[in-house]
Amino acid sequence: MHEDQENGLWVSTFDGITRVELGAPFTVFDSRTGFPDGITFDLFRHLGQFNVTCDGRLHRLIPATAEKGAYFQDDERVPQDIRVQGAISHPSGLLLAGHRGVYWLTDDDRWTQIVEADEVISHLVPSVENPDRIFYNREFGPGTMIFTNGQWVDEGSIPGVEGESYTFLEDRPGRFWYGTVTGEVFLVQRASAATPWQAAAVRLITTAEGLPPPTGPILISMLGSTPQFSTPNGKFRWDETSEKMVPDERLELSDLDSFIADSP
Repeated sequence: MHEDQENGLWVSTFDGITRVELGAPFTVFDSRTGFPDGITFDLFRHLGQFNVTCDGRLHRLIPATAEKGAYFQDDERVPQDIRVQGAISHPSGLLLAGHRGVYWLTDDDRWTQIVEADEVISHLVPSVENPDRIFYNREFGPGTMIFTNGQWVDEGSIPGVEGESYTFLEDRPGRFWYGTVTGEVFLVQRASAATPWQAAAVRLITTAEGLPPPTGPILISMLGSTPQFSTPNGKFRWDETSEKMVPDERLELSDLDSFIADSP
């Protein structure tokens, strides 16, 4: 789900997306308005343009006119073979993750491949410490890239973190959480701001720290200023004093089918 600048709430489903206006009827976008079948991954704005990634493509919302209602249009700037799995906005342009790597599309339509890979890369997440650093997800672990001196540089994978993930985040400067689809949680911490993420300390959180035995995907989302860990066995949070996972009885903003993520 994503709240836009006009206080509309966008809700993605397996059959399309719905825009909810408080105090007004729902606006449904589906195949009749150019929206494809498939799972929606990202909803975001770039230079005022509302975008979604769905069915391996990037789609732009074309505003309504007096002659025609609003509809979605495939962004033809994106090559068909990329198969987009994630996208975010950055001041340097659009960043897209997909088959064989991460790509940079500048606002004057120049393409650059930032990360090269033999597998699918997905889920681009900005660092809270440095928005010019982006965490990305390979099929078997995370990596980072950074924008410096006008160029994007791939910093490489983070050693010691393994497994496919749906969600991961940096909850505070220098601390990164990675939840896997098979039920593991990795805690990655840098010794200082000068420490590369590739040299950070990695800790696998297990049942000894209160995490339930791995039985399915773990989804991580921010609830207030702290992360919430959604597991098939309930919601958990990290207790800073005991350094253990404890049941989280706060308002649930995520479940195993969807989650709310902060977005510009």
